[in-house]
This record gives sequence, C-alpha cells and structure tokens, in this order.
Amino acid sequence: MDTAEIRRDTKNFIKGKHLKASVIFLIYSLLVGIVGIIPFIGSTFIMIMSIPFSYGIISCMIKLKKDEEVGYFDFISIGFSQFSNAWRVTFSMLGKVWPYLIGYFISAIFLVIGVVTSAFSIALLTVYDSPLPDMSSLGTFSLIFMGIGFVGFIVFAILLALKTLYYSLSNYILYDNTSMKGREIVEKSYNLMKGHRWDLVRMQMPYYLIAYLITFALGIVMAIIGISPDENSFMFSLLSIIPMLYFFPLIQFSILKFYDKLNELNSNTK
Repeated sequence: MDTAEIRRDTKNFIKGKHLKASVIFLIYSLLVGIVGIIPFIGSTFIMIMSIPFSYGIISCMIKLKKDEEVGYFDFISIGFSQFSNAWRVTFSMLGKVWPYLIGYFISAIFLVIGVVTSAFSIALLTVYDSPLPDMSSLGTFSLIFMGIGFVGFIVFAILLALKTLYYSLSNYILYDNTSMKGREIVEKSYNLMKGHRWDLVRMQMPYYLIAYLITFALGIVMAIIGISPDENSFMFSLLSIIPMLYFFPLIQFSILKFYDKLNELNSNTK
C-alpha cells in the first residue's frame, strides 16, 4: 500500500476542514485538562468518559470528511449517546489483548520491586559504615527483579502495541455498524488490518515524529529563556498540544483514507 500517496491525498482533501478539526481537538484537550484537575471527581469522570469522548472525536472527524454538519462540542453529546457502544468495543478489544496487559503490569511490578529494594540497600549503605551480612543477597535480589522487570516491560509493551494495531480501526467500524456486536467489530478490524499493520505505522510515523521534534525544540527554547517545567507545568503541558493542533486532523483524516482503502481492497478480494 502506498502510504505516501494516502498522506498526499489527505493533505489535499483536508483543505477547508483543517481549522475546524483542530478547534474541536483543542476544545477536547482543554476539557480533559480542566476537568482532570478536579480532585477525585475530575479524574474519575475523565477515566470513565475518555473512551466515549474519543469515539465522539472520531465521529466528528468522519462527519467532517463526509461534509456533514458538525458542532464544536458534538463529541460530548456523541460520547454520551454512544457510551455503551464505545465501552462495549473497548471491552472486546481488552478481551483480545489481556494476556499482554497482564504480562506488562507484572513486569512493571517486578521493576518497581527491584528499584525499591535497590534504593533500600543504598540507603542502608549510607547509614552503616560497612555492608550488612545480608546486603549482597539483597543487592542480587534487586538486580534480578530489575532485570526481569525491565526486559519484560519492554517485551510486553512491544507485543501489546503490535497486537493492539490489529484493532485500531474498531471505532471507525463502529461508526458504520452501531448494531454490530463488539466482538464482531474487533474481528472485522483484525481481518482488515491483517498484513497492513506496518502500513499504518509507516503512514502515521512522520506525523508523530515531526510533532515530537517540534515539542522537543519548543521545550529547549523555553529552557534556554529560563522557563522552568516545575514552575510552569501548564506551559509545558501546552507544548504537547500545540503541534498536535496541526497534526491531529492530518492523523485522523489519513486513518479514514486508510480505512477506505482497506475496505476497497477487501471488497475487491471477495
């Protein structure tokens, strides 16, 4: 699949829609950021509504692509109206990747145990002039746990990402098939994505890479002029949003083009 051609088509097609898509993304980001700082209630609300709101954002992008009328806050009403459908698909996806998630979290626990015990042994060394008799075994224990945790963390993170790519089109399929069962939707995504995971990565990689480089450069500029991340955490958080205001619409519309292309290829093979 010619992913460079999809990006070119996306850049041409998005003209006249880019600004509205960026504003919708900005409103979504500000909503999540503002509500999220409310103690307990805010974080709980965002945790529950993040999935439906994400589906709402995708729905707004699809409507823009189809030249349908879209309000700047429509992702909220869509999210609430499709709350059960969005979570139904998410739970179906989790049912496919849960072994990798468990491995990922167990590896993280091993890594934390290793780091904590290592820090504990270092703290003991600073208190006592000479190592305690059990210090060597404690150090070995911490190194083993850190090694297992680190390797497992990386391996399971990669496996989880590779597996999740199969189901990356689930919400787009849900928009066209709201009556389908969650299991059927993720299976359809899997069938469409077979043999095309790397195509999706290659298509999206330039967008994310450039966005991260811009964010990194802005961070360096702010550090040079003396703006501290500790004293200006809001400003540094804003850095990650600014580049994405431009790239988010390109990312979403390219996925929609990619989805159309896979549907076309799938219909031609039948």
